[in-house]
Amino acid sequence: MILNYIIIAWRNINRNRLYSTLNILGLSLSMCAAIIIFLHVIKELSVDSQHKKADNIYRAEVELTIEGKPLHAAVTAIPLGEALKNDYPEIIDFVRVFYPSMFYGDFLIKYKEKAFYEDGVLFADTNFFDFFDYEFIFGNPGTALNEPNSIILTQKTSEKYFGPSNPVGEILTVENQYSLEVTGVIKEPSEYTHLRFHFLIPFYGMDRFANGMFGESPGFTSNNIYTYVLAKDHFDTEAFRREQIPDFVIRHVYDSSVHDEQRVFYSYEFTPLREIYFDTQIRAEIPNPSTIPHKGNKTYISVFIAIGIFLILIASINYMNMAISRSLKRSREVGMRKVLGAKKSDIARQFMGEAILFVLIALVIACLFVETALPFFNQFMNKSISFNIFNNTMIPVLLVAITVLTGLISGSYPAFYLARIQPADVLKDKLKLKGKKINLKNTLLTVQFIISVFMITITLMVYQQVNYMHSKSLGFEPEYRVTVSIPESKRREGEWMANFKNRLEQYPGIITTAFSQSIPAASSVFETWGLSVETEHGYDDYLMRIFMVEPDFLELFDMKIVEGRNFDPQLYTDFNNSILINESAAREFGWDEPIGKTINRNLSDTLISRRVIGVVADFNYQSLYQSIEPMAIFPVRTARFITAKIQPGQAEGAIDHIKKTFSNDLPEHPFEYYFLDEVIASAYDEETNTANLLGIFALLSIIISLVGLFGLAGFNAEQRTKEIGIRKTHGAETIDIIKLLFKNFAIFVFASIIIALPLAYLFMERWLSGFAYSISITPWPFLLAAITAFAISYMTIAYHAIKSSGANPVETLRTE
Repeated sequence: MILNYIIIAWRNINRNRLYSTLNILGLSLSMCAAIIIFLHVIKELSVDSQHKKADNIYRAEVELTIEGKPLHAAVTAIPLGEALKNDYPEIIDFVRVFYPSMFYGDFLIKYKEKAFYEDGVLFADTNFFDFFDYEFIFGNPGTALNEPNSIILTQKTSEKYFGPSNPVGEILTVENQYSLEVTGVIKEPSEYTHLRFHFLIPFYGMDRFANGMFGESPGFTSNNIYTYVLAKDHFDTEAFRREQIPDFVIRHVYDSSVHDEQRVFYSYEFTPLREIYFDTQIRAEIPNPSTIPHKGNKTYISVFIAIGIFLILIASINYMNMAISRSLKRSREVGMRKVLGAKKSDIARQFMGEAILFVLIALVIACLFVETALPFFNQFMNKSISFNIFNNTMIPVLLVAITVLTGLISGSYPAFYLARIQPADVLKDKLKLKGKKINLKNTLLTVQFIISVFMITITLMVYQQVNYMHSKSLGFEPEYRVTVSIPESKRREGEWMANFKNRLEQYPGIITTAFSQSIPAASSVFETWGLSVETEHGYDDYLMRIFMVEPDFLELFDMKIVEGRNFDPQLYTDFNNSILINESAAREFGWDEPIGKTINRNLSDTLISRRVIGVVADFNYQSLYQSIEPMAIFPVRTARFITAKIQPGQAEGAIDHIKKTFSNDLPEHPFEYYFLDEVIASAYDEETNTANLLGIFALLSIIISLVGLFGLAGFNAEQRTKEIGIRKTHGAETIDIIKLLFKNFAIFVFASIIIALPLAYLFMERWLSGFAYSISITPWPFLLAAITAFAISYMTIAYHAIKSSGANPVETLRTE
């Protein structure tokens, strides 16, 4: 019986090759895209799941409230973990991680003649591998961090310095001062994690480097360590925070006797390990040393899941529509089977099996498409997704799920509709495709175009937002600005720094240079300080971003002073007693006349006061996801970076001059530089890639919808062959035939546009709300999507109309 069904199904596929090809092509394309999408989603949702204790690991995070304004940061104080473990039995253990580049910049690491500046360096407690599971290629995870002078490398980093050989026992030199022995090499951390690194060092061994940071505890108010805790099963983070943390803060953070006088209130959050990857709002996160974003986006995951389902739905609708449209030709077969004793269930199984056969053929082709397309997807999205059925148990489950879902959607209605056909209607030639069948076919067509128009519209607006982010004025000019990192050993040598700066500026292609502790880009680290600000009520505490720059810095980046003046490098008092703020700070403080106002900073028992001498126009020093925050700008003579402003067309010569000057002064240090506009643009790589991917999927949805429309229009023209022949004999022109065929579809295309555009508007309104700076929603993407839908449907139907009207009416009528 089953073999008979397969033979009949195969004969029907061969007999109707055009429609079979269209169905299989549409199904295979949609299944290919869905498989890739769901492989990506599965990877994203399995983030940090490689750690066996992942469900019991939480990151402690500080939450400060200053004058009612909250600050949530990933960093905590050094003694926090030990205090939590000692005070609460539900906290089993803790591990601390430190990201030194936040304070010291990139590390110079050498092996013989090889030397590189590295930013993927982490310091960690020796029990790091008790918490986090990494596959060791060389070395022993139980002892790799036991010695203070040990260092662990990732696989790619090891090959960068030592090639493919085992480097355990080799010595790396850090900052030309510290010799560290390689004690292990681990497999490269997955890109689907919040914690990526290239080097891991026991931080108690680097205490000498970090100025005693890990020796004598600085207390609970100095937050610069990442603390992870291992909790017992069923740890209720909200209840723990609500019931235990207030008392913990009073006992440990500040004296309970002055609790009510505190202006800065502390609390702690505990984020599950597998949720950290998706928290995009927290401050002071460890940046990813690779080009891969270290954060995921659940909104994008939801969008991709919806797209995957949409694509399967569109292709399945194609199958259903074509099956319903061609049901008249299959009715005699069904009638004869019923006369010979076939039951409704037999007929339903036959046609459901036929749909499954289509899907299975499409699945084989889709898998071939996936193998071809996946390398391009990985390169495009900077991912490393694999399609290995034997190494990943989730892939067979995924393929079965997609096959069953597609098969059920595609074959359900045609199977049960054909099973209800009565033999008497077939034999009397009374079977007509009308009523509910036509309504369902038209409804399915409308759903297809709703999805297609929706995807076209949101894709156009996502492209708008991406272009806006790349082109928006940031309040400063990043083009032709080249930044070089100054080695840690030279940053405190004021005379060398001044001479180096002067030698760079001797080159005619370099307009000016300036030092700064940070650069105005989302990838740069800006410290946050609590400052006491003069107000009409006295002094209030505020959290402010801190920017330390040389006076020439503002001019170098064409930043504008809107009130007051810039620092004067000739005035000693400016370096010791003055400060600049941005416009957001002046607004935040309620200052109508900010010049002359005082900002204080308390350091232990010392009060440092500075007077505001100027207000800088707001500039975007972070991502456009975030609004501009109040900033205080301090003057410095030396700092971590030097940036050169280069004459247009002089970049190559200027870079050569900078490199020569740098190498002459610092032959033991590698020369590395980057253009600031490229750094800023790279912050939006994920949005750019997502927009491009949406464009591909939107195009794919249109193609699949057109495949279905092509088949339906061809069938409609075939059914009206006699009518077209008669109209031609009465003088109808080709344009009249086009209008005749198109009007049957136009109303459904129009209905789909009416429904899709408001849905797209609501979706984009919500998506754009995630950006502090975004485009305004304008009518043109909606109009363009509507015109596109009408145009492609009109051209598809026009093809069949032209083909039908070109036939000889005499031959057509004779055939009929």
